[in-house]
Amino acid sequence: MRKMFDGTPVFLGCSDTDPHIPATRVAESEGIFRRMGAEVTMRLYPGMGHTVNDDELAALEAIMDSLL
Repeated sequence: MRKMFDGTPVFLGCSDTDPHIPATRVAESEGIFRRMGAEVTMRLYPGMGHTVNDDELAALEAIMDSLL
């Protein structure tokens, strides 16, 4: 059976204390994407809150560069 994401890179970045996205939900999403065949990178950042950081942007840039 062919996996839906078939090796597609997926990046999940989140704070361990995000008030809108529980860390457990990020971990559950990672498992779902992996079972669907994605190449997942998950990073939980300590105490970051609900924002985006430079490491996340760099990770996404690297993924985009690898696809071009």
